[in-house]
Amino acid sequence: MSTRGVGAFYPLLLGSVTAKVLHESDIPVWTGAHIDEVAPEEGEKASARDFAVRQMLCSVDLRPHSRHTLARAAEMAAAMDATLALVHITSGVESFGPGGTYVNAEWKKTLVGIAAEEIAKLQKDAGTKAEVIIESGNVPKLLNQAAKQTKADVLVIGHIPGRSHWGDNSNGYGIIQTSRIPVLSV
Repeated sequence: MSTRGVGAFYPLLLGSVTAKVLHESDIPVWTGAHIDEVAPEEGEKASARDFAVRQMLCSVDLRPHSRHTLARAAEMAAAMDATLALVHITSGVESFGPGGTYVNAEWKKTLVGIAAEEIAKLQKDAGTKAEVIIESGNVPKLLNQAAKQTKADVLVIGHIPGRSHWGDNSNGYGIIQTSRIPVLSV
């Protein structure tokens, strides 16, 4: 489904039909901007004909639904003979004070450590051994960076039907809206 509506105001929002389907669907939903709406990276051409899934990135927020999200991503990666990488974005660890912003290194180390342990458990349960990326901060922005870093063709995120699209640290719609690659919401 396209993530864009029509009219002057709608390009700023997720398409209303897409949002309704995402909200109510109990099956996976593949979303992405129309090819002509995606600004290709320098030197790249946007072509639907050339699209293939070779690299998948799965975002896990470490809530109970993450098991389902990872299992579905692993199934899809295996079926497409694609490489799977996992990403988790922790809360931001920046503090504002005299002189500007600084990162609380101890707090970041603690959050990343906890996330790494939980992801290791998830992978053990799912029988996967995917590359893991853990970052802290702005979820949509960092997911785009992780997608670029892993050269991902598709981003898989979790979704619980009927509870709006709040997956991935309450950023589901923001992730879909800003993603530079198609998003599969499972």
